[in-house]
Amino acid sequence: MKIIKETFFPVVPRGSIRATQNMFWLTQISDEQAVALDNKWVQKETSIGTMWVTYKQIKKTGVTKEFARKSPPSYARQRKYIIAQYEAYKELRRLADEADFIMPEDDFCIVGKFPMPKSWTKKKKAAMCHQLHKNKPDADNISKFLIDSMFKDGSRSARFRNDSCVSSYMVVKYYVPDGQEPGISVIEFERGFMGSLVGIYPF
Repeated sequence: MKIIKETFFPVVPRGSIRATQNMFWLTQISDEQAVALDNKWVQKETSIGTMWVTYKQIKKTGVTKEFARKSPPSYARQRKYIIAQYEAYKELRRLADEADFIMPEDDFCIVGKFPMPKSWTKKKKAAMCHQLHKNKPDADNISKFLIDSMFKDGSRSARFRNDSCVSSYMVVKYYVPDGQEPGISVIEFERGFMGSLVGIYPF
């Protein structure tokens, strides 16, 4: 196994934003508006038990309809999360463009380098330094976040390709010590390395 190149992006690894695409509208309103939307829901007893309820007017009919859910909404919190996701997404692409980085299609490893929580003691940090990261975000969400960032909306590597061309890669997550910058690395191996593991390429 020969490493051809390693590219480091100083962006703290995050999960993919694909699950929040239908909530993009939250980025178009203010914090105050998001809080107001949360406050429109009240807890009350219904025919199916205690629920959080609000009332909305249907535009087509003008009829006011009751909507219920088991847990309270969290539009304000979701808004902050989605904005942070999109900011990280854009920063990753900006850094890739600055570095003239072209996302490989095969034979690479995505390495998520996570900071250790500030609440951890010095003893625990010493024990967990460079240990595998076993918490969220999931490994598949990190890879989706990175790959989506590189292949969407006119990014350099998206000019003639889309992410369906990616077929062989690995993902690793681990903790870095205080003082070492967290981020995402893309390690590129010699062509055919990943394929040889499953017999696609000749030895």
